[in-house]
Amino acid sequence: MEEMLDNGEITRKKFTDICTSFYNVCINYLKDWTASNQHIPELNSLSWIFMLQTNEISWSNLKLSINFVKSKLNIVLNEEELFGQFKLFEKLIKEKSTEWHSLTFEEKWISIFKSFKETNTDYSTLLKLIEFAFVLPGSNAVVERIFSLMNNYWT
Repeated sequence: MEEMLDNGEITRKKFTDICTSFYNVCINYLKDWTASNQHIPELNSLSWIFMLQTNEISWSNLKLSINFVKSKLNIVLNEEELFGQFKLFEKLIKEKSTEWHSLTFEEKWISIFKSFKETNTDYSTLLKLIEFAFVLPGSNAVVERIFSLMNNYWT
C-alpha cells in the first residue's frame, strides 16, 4: 500500500472508496441471497418432480407447486391442461418397471417426455413446471466462488 501511494498509483481516499464500494456490493449480495432463501419451504412443493417416492406424485402435491409458481413467480399455467397432462404422467409412472424407477430423475423425465411425444400427447404445460424446477441452482457453488474471490481481493 505504501509503495503504491509513493508511486502515485493510488491515493488513500481512492483506496478507501474502492474498499467501501466492494464492501457494499458484498453486503448487498448477501442481503439479496438471504432474501432469496425465504422461499425454501415453498420450494419443497416441487420435490415430487424428483420422483423419489411414488406417493409424492399426486395432484395435491402438484397443486402446491402450481400455487407457488403462480403466486411468487407470475408463471401462468392452464390448470385444466395441466390436470390432463398430469393424469397421463401419473398413468405412465404406474406402468413403469422396477428398473425404470432406479434411473436418475433426469433420465425418468426424458423417458416420460419421449412417451408423450411418441403418442403425440401435448405436455407443454407440464413442461413449463418441470423447466422451472430444473433451472433452480442445485448447489451454493456460485456463493462459495464469490467468497473465494472476496478472500483473494482482501489478501
